[in-house]
Amino acid sequence: MHFESALWGAKFDDFIFGNLTGRRCDDDGLCAVGADAGLKELVYQQEGAKFWGAETKATFDVVQNASGTLRVLGLADYVRAKLDDGENVPRISPYHVGVGLNWDGAALGGGFLLKYSGRQDDVGFAESETAGFVSLDADASWRPFGNAANIEFALVGRNLTDTTQRNAVALNKDDVIMPGREVRFMVRASL
Repeated sequence: MHFESALWGAKFDDFIFGNLTGRRCDDDGLCAVGADAGLKELVYQQEGAKFWGAETKATFDVVQNASGTLRVLGLADYVRAKLDDGENVPRISPYHVGVGLNWDGAALGGGFLLKYSGRQDDVGFAESETAGFVSLDADASWRPFGNAANIEFALVGRNLTDTTQRNAVALNKDDVIMPGREVRFMVRASL
């Protein structure tokens, strides 16, 4: 079993961040609250801020023999941040919780990670909340010539749940969603 965990905190006297003003701007640079323009006004500011959080990751070998190792993985992270005036620091990632299973063998490998990204409702000024989502990533690999040849065929899948996902730290999260289901076949070779 391997276990890593951290509780942390940090204080910044002059933290620099981009803060949305709530105004929208047109292509000529004219900005107004409630305008139907396409650009969000972002002003860089400097202010004291406090960050704190926790993260943990644990792996446990369920089976370990000459054929390979089967591992269970668990992970979680959480971060919060406040400006000295009590407002939330903009674009902070939501919490994540995940569990996975991984097989690492000489010829065959693979696994999956099922992860929940929490709802982000501790947002900065003029930011929108972001819904939580579940994502499933998986991969399978085959090394037909063993580890010595350094050639691997892999099938990799991302967001196999095909859920609508928004990146809570992106300025364009209301307009652009993250990629949907993606499956790739790859050949990896190294010298």
